[in-house]
Amino acid sequence: MTTDYRLTSDADREAFYQLYQYAFNNHDTPARRRFFMDRYQHGWIYGRHDHGQLVSGLYSLPLAVNFHGVTYRMNGIGDVMSAPEYAGQGGAGQLLTTALTEMAANHVTLSYLAPFAYGYYRRFGYEHVFDHAHQVMAAPDLPRVKPTDWSGTITRYGNDGLAPINDFYARQPQNQRGGLIRPAWWQHYLTLKHHWSVAIYRNAAANIEGYLIYERQATNFAIQEWVTSTPTAFERLANFITKNVFRIFSRVFAGRLS
Repeated sequence: MTTDYRLTSDADREAFYQLYQYAFNNHDTPARRRFFMDRYQHGWIYGRHDHGQLVSGLYSLPLAVNFHGVTYRMNGIGDVMSAPEYAGQGGAGQLLTTALTEMAANHVTLSYLAPFAYGYYRRFGYEHVFDHAHQVMAAPDLPRVKPTDWSGTITRYGNDGLAPINDFYARQPQNQRGGLIRPAWWQHYLTLKHHWSVAIYRNAAANIEGYLIYERQATNFAIQEWVTSTPTAFERLANFITKNVFRIFSRVFAGRLS
C-alpha cells in the first residue's frame, strides 16, 4: 500500500470514478459523468492503492458556511468508499484521518458529511447536528390554501432559477445557523446533477419573497426546498403546490380508469 494519498492525475480521476461506480452500484451515463467530474475538479481527492489499483477513496470539498453572520471555512466529505474485497481493512479511516489532518493544517474550522453510520464517524469527532426529514403526504390529505393577496407573481424556471434565488437564500435566518454559502460552481454542479424546477414568488414591487425548488415525477410532486419570508409568499406557493399536486393526482386517477 502506498502512503501518498492525494490523487492528482487524470488516471487517478478516472480510477476514482470507476471505483465510485462500483462501490455505489451506479451506472455510467454521460449525465452522471458530467456532474461527477464537475464536482471532482473542486475537491481535495484522496485514494489508497494496492498493487497499482485504487481500492479506497473519498473527497473533501472546500466550501464555507454562515454561522450567525460569521463565515467559517468548511470541507464537506463525500464518496467515502472501498472496493468490497478491501472493506473493513481501515482504508477509508486512514483517508479520513489524512483529510482531517490536512484541514487542520489549512485552518479549516468545520467539516460536514452525511453519515452512513453515526457510530463510525463519531470515532473521528463528528456528531449529529442537522436533521434531514423526508415527509410524504397523500394528495387528498393536502390542505387547500386560498391566497388572500394576488398582487404578486409566480414565475416558473428550470434549473436556471437557482441563480436568482441565491441572494434571497443567503438572507434567510434559517440559513445562517451553519447553512452552506453556495458558490457559483456549486449551483452549476446542481444543475448538472438534478432536473429541478424553480418557482419564484415576487411581490408587486418585483422583490423576491419566496421560492420553491421541486421536481414533478410520474406520480409525485417532490419538494426539495420551500423558503418564504412573508405570509403572502407562503400562501401563494402553497396554492401553487396544491394546483400541481392535484393535476398529477387527476392524471394518475384518470389513467387507472382508462
